[in-house]
Amino acid sequence: MSENVNMSGDVFKSYDGEDGSLYVYGSPLVPEVTDHQGDIISSDEIRKSCRDYMIRSQVSGIGHRTMLSKQDVQLTQCFLAPCDFEIDGFEFTKGSMITEYRIPAESEELQKSVREGTFCGFSIGGKAAHTEIEEVPSE
Repeated sequence: MSENVNMSGDVFKSYDGEDGSLYVYGSPLVPEVTDHQGDIISSDEIRKSCRDYMIRSQVSGIGHRTMLSKQDVQLTQCFLAPCDFEIDGFEFTKGSMITEYRIPAESEELQKSVREGTFCGFSIGGKAAHTEIEEVPSE
């Protein structure tokens, strides 16, 4: 059975661009970590999701409800972490999906939300088929 899922990660870095834009980085998918629904996603599934996200990334939104135009926000990077590494104290696991968005100067309210911490994370919408796995007792 498929159901909607909400996979998300914190904003870990933002910086001001020379043209007044704000660039925001986040990691919406991390391998082998329990998500908000109690599920775990594998590196292979994250790779597939990352590719699909890039194909569908022409539309962005807030909270899976309010849709934003290309004038409001643009996806500028999306990649898989090639190894474990750290940026400004934020640790990444190999295989994590990492995204960067540009919020133009004209998107003042969205920039304000990021700077004030109201907008503090990323999420990708998706559907997942859940399969119950019987736990095997350890010997």
